[in-house]
Amino acid sequence: MARAKQNQKAATVRTSASSRGVRTPSRSATALLIASVLAALWAATMLTGAGQKAYAYGFFFTEFFAGVIALVSLSLTVMLGLLATDRLVLRISHRVLMQSAHRATGVLGVAGLLFHVLTKIATGRAAATDALVPFVGGRGLYVGLGTVAALLMVSVIWTGIIRARFAGVGPKWLWRSLHSMAYVSWPFALFHGLNAGRVAQSWVVFSYLGCVLLVVLALLVRLSVTIGRRSREQHQAAVRNAVMAGRASEESRGRSLLAGLGRRRDSAKDDRPAWAETTTASWTAPAGPRRRDPERFTVPVVPEPGSLAAPARPSRRQREEEPAARRDTERAARGRRDELE
Repeated sequence: MARAKQNQKAATVRTSASSRGVRTPSRSATALLIASVLAALWAATMLTGAGQKAYAYGFFFTEFFAGVIALVSLSLTVMLGLLATDRLVLRISHRVLMQSAHRATGVLGVAGLLFHVLTKIATGRAAATDALVPFVGGRGLYVGLGTVAALLMVSVIWTGIIRARFAGVGPKWLWRSLHSMAYVSWPFALFHGLNAGRVAQSWVVFSYLGCVLLVVLALLVRLSVTIGRRSREQHQAAVRNAVMAGRASEESRGRSLLAGLGRRRDSAKDDRPAWAETTTASWTAPAGPRRRDPERFTVPVVPEPGSLAAPARPSRRQREEEPAARRDTERAARGRRDELE
């Protein structure tokens, strides 16, 4: 139990000091400080004549060009996001640089969108509800498309900020599908910028067309990279399957050969008679006609108990007389041969 408690991971404790011992301010304190600085700058600007003139020029510039800056920044964000996925030409350091530029242009586009919405509400060309709810203020179709594009753009930026939260949580296509809403936001912003409000000047139209061409080119590069990667993966999978199939066929062939050898050994063992079979085969009666022989049940003749006595041993005199008689018979036979000759 004590060892289990020791192996448990220690709970993380949040502190307001860094590793060097310097006290770090909280996020709320940082936001309050930024708001205070902006309020002080606003007061200093409005209390002086030069500040009021600078505010007027800045407001005029923002009211005319904030929307263009937002749209161009959104186009650059889409292009850089598409190019950052290239693995054929760009190295890892280049892709990291592209991703940093992608984030920077996204933040710039959101800032331009914020100033664009504030200036339009301040001049009375749009209501506060038009910035949040599309197609309800009676401003027309293209103003509503701008609202939809703004909401999608903010959601895309938010998914980019909280991307680390999706790491290892849920399927991978969820974050990609949410972040791909930029492809829908971008054309809506184009239609809004060309048709809503005053008539667009020629340089604005050309800049929008240039953005369209560059985005289409980046999209084609992305599609070519994706198709090439999938084809390579399919080719590698086919080669891997072929190799595995070859190995499987070789293994099955080897197994069949081993099985054949095993069968031959088993059959040889079965054909070879065992010791018990050889001993019992000599005592078993042959099959066939002999089974029908009526004499197979004949009882052998058993000798009487007294008939199996051992023969009487001859005496010494008889053993001496037998060689003498044999010699006499041999002499008589030899004398007859001599007479015949």
